[in-house]
Amino acid sequence: MNTLTKLILIFLSIALFVFWGYMIAKFVFMPIPPENGQIELKEGMLIAYQGNSLKASVIPAEIRVETLGVKVLTAYSSTPEQTDSTPFITASMTQVRDGIVAYNCLPFGTKIRIPELFGYKIFVVEDRMAEKWGCSRMDLWMADTKEALEFGIKKEMIEILK
Repeated sequence: MNTLTKLILIFLSIALFVFWGYMIAKFVFMPIPPENGQIELKEGMLIAYQGNSLKASVIPAEIRVETLGVKVLTAYSSTPEQTDSTPFITASMTQVRDGIVAYNCLPFGTKIRIPELFGYKIFVVEDRMAEKWGCSRMDLWMADTKEALEFGIKKEMIEILK
């Protein structure tokens, strides 16, 4: 093998090494973009996303977390069978969207987390359930009826953000 062939092989080996190193770093260490409208707590900052881009970030003076306790969780979607005659409007008169919770025993606007299922994702109480459920059950809004049915019934610890 002559010197030129050896140099070409060395150059190609280095190029392949750099290319595959870049590809592995890009796909293994690249953060997964959050879902549209997601709010997360990261390094002491509340971060809101619109699509794959940052919408806003806030450094709260202090976030206190209280434990509400273990609650039964179910899910619902915007169908008249699961809601009332205005399935896309919450009891607090807002439009349904990801992150809405129906719960009878916290004021509208209360922010909660369900860490075991959703990590730092923040939900907001903006809807109510039938009176028969009292304070024993919490309902998460989902856009897809099939997804809401597949969610089923779960028991999880709920945190209130103050």
